[in-house]
Amino acid sequence: HIDEKPSIAEDHGARLKRMADKGLLGPCTIAEAMNLPDLFAGHCIEADLLPDIFLVPNIEAGNILVKTTDHLMGGVRQCVTVGAGLITLTPSRSDGYEARMGNLALGLVLAEACKRG
Repeated sequence: HIDEKPSIAEDHGARLKRMADKGLLGPCTIAEAMNLPDLFAGHCIEADLLPDIFLVPNIEAGNILVKTTDHLMGGVRQCVTVGAGLITLTPSRSDGYEARMGNLALGLVLAEACKRG
């Protein structure tokens, strides 16, 4: 960076790491990879190695991750966008019926969890 300051995404990542280290996010591990090849360096990509949640710095990065998961890895995923106190389901335009129904089911689970606090 020109001004030697971390980007907003790097700052948010560091904050999330500190929160995880303090146990504020529950039992979790923060992988410090900057890209998918770094995350799986030296490994075949196996289902048990994939994180349950990917946090991305912006919707563009999320879109790239979704397309990689769908088209290169043959994965199944559900996407939500969280911010400003809102949870928004974000299916891909190319999602078929099953993926959209799965996304709606996830939305129902999240809505119920929000009601319960």
